[in-house]
Amino acid sequence: MRVGIIGGGIAGLALSIDLAQRGVEAVVFEKKRYPNHKVCGEYVSAESSNYLSSLGVMQEMEDCPRINRLVVSSPSGKLFNTQMKVGGIGISRYKFDDLLFKKAIERGVQFVFEEVTHSKEESIQTKERVYEGFNQIVGAYGKRSNLDVKWDRNFANKAKNRLNQWVGIKYHIKYDGIDDKTIALHNFDHGYCGISKVEADITCLCYLVSSKMLKNRNIEQLEEEILSLNPFLKSILNRSQILYDKPLAISQISFDKKELNYGEVQFIGDAAGLITPLCGNGMSLALRSAQMMAKSITEEGFNYSTQWQKTIAPQLKWGRRIQAGFGSPILTELLVLTCKLIPGLGRFLVSKSHGEEF
Repeated sequence: MRVGIIGGGIAGLALSIDLAQRGVEAVVFEKKRYPNHKVCGEYVSAESSNYLSSLGVMQEMEDCPRINRLVVSSPSGKLFNTQMKVGGIGISRYKFDDLLFKKAIERGVQFVFEEVTHSKEESIQTKERVYEGFNQIVGAYGKRSNLDVKWDRNFANKAKNRLNQWVGIKYHIKYDGIDDKTIALHNFDHGYCGISKVEADITCLCYLVSSKMLKNRNIEQLEEEILSLNPFLKSILNRSQILYDKPLAISQISFDKKELNYGEVQFIGDAAGLITPLCGNGMSLALRSAQMMAKSITEEGFNYSTQWQKTIAPQLKWGRRIQAGFGSPILTELLVLTCKLIPGLGRFLVSKSHGEEF
């Protein structure tokens, strides 16, 4: 059997390794060389630990922070914090994707560093040529792609709404105001910012903001005029050293429900459904979907779509619900205050964004 995987992010790389270990020939199509930085909260839930061990990369993550505490602030600076029952690992996409890539090469996975323009039946077309002879094609290309528009996927054609008009912005910074066991979520008007440590004492600062907040502002003005109204974010922005020449940004992020297939192409990871970053579990969902797809391809009777609806769809649904409570300063103030007064509510909301070990 030969499987073509469009996209070499977490989901695509994990799937390729898993398939190779099951004796299946895997070919990954990725337009960028490794390693590279990506817009991401860079936190992988510990529910993925067993699967990461099975892929052979867990041992190489031993120096990464183990995170077990969540701190949430409202736009005005009200603070709620809680211990995380599951917790997770802080690791940059720069390191994580490269670890998976090297393991994939070690397992015999083939890579084609070309941009895919189309896929039909048993073939994958890039800007350079057509590759044929695939028994299964899997889309694992991340948050958004020109393929979504070309394939006329429903979510790509939806009218503007609160779930599909978001911009993600990320820096790596040097900042000594947070320990390596804590992930902080600081809210501001129509957005929120995640702060947590990754490897080598580097801090990831990644925020999601409604696109309308950038209509008459650049990123620097947005941070000065909007983010800095939150006293915690103001302190972070003033005290940190930015390690990038310029921020990474991605626009047109959509949390709308997505289809699991286009014809014979099956989707995994963010291409199949994107969880809101405030739930902090996108990297784990990418891994879980990769494992389920590998089983679906190689194990008779295992149905990918059924398992997705059973395990991942409920987490995405909860993410959309929680997202509805953030963005509006009034609702966010009320939600953070309520969680502070009723800690069990906060722990419940956090628990709904995490799944069982796999």
